[in-house]
Amino acid sequence: MGDLKKLGDIGIKVLILFMGTTIAAATIGLLVAKITNPGKGVDLSNMASTHIDTSEGPSSFTEILINMVPDNIINSMAEGDMLQLIVFSIITGIALLMLGKNDNKKIVDLFRTLNRNY
Repeated sequence: MGDLKKLGDIGIKVLILFMGTTIAAATIGLLVAKITNPGKGVDLSNMASTHIDTSEGPSSFTEILINMVPDNIINSMAEGDMLQLIVFSIITGIALLMLGKNDNKKIVDLFRTLNRNY
């Protein structure tokens, strides 16, 4: 990119596209569920005695944001945690842009070589 402003412009466009596709997917899912009525006629009376633990998951918005940043990038890659990988890539890209062309040349060349060969 070469410029942090260009990255911001593209980031805003990607965010708008992401939100648009998410809203479209949710709308389609709700419409299909409304039309097909999944689970209609299923007897759940014997499920009353089954305990379902709902305490899992983040408890606050702050915890969600903290969980987006990986503690260990290798572990995130091994587990396929895409959100953490995307956040790590964005942070790495911003850091490389802030370094400037002379200071980040070797690292950028390494990424380009890896991208070309693999």
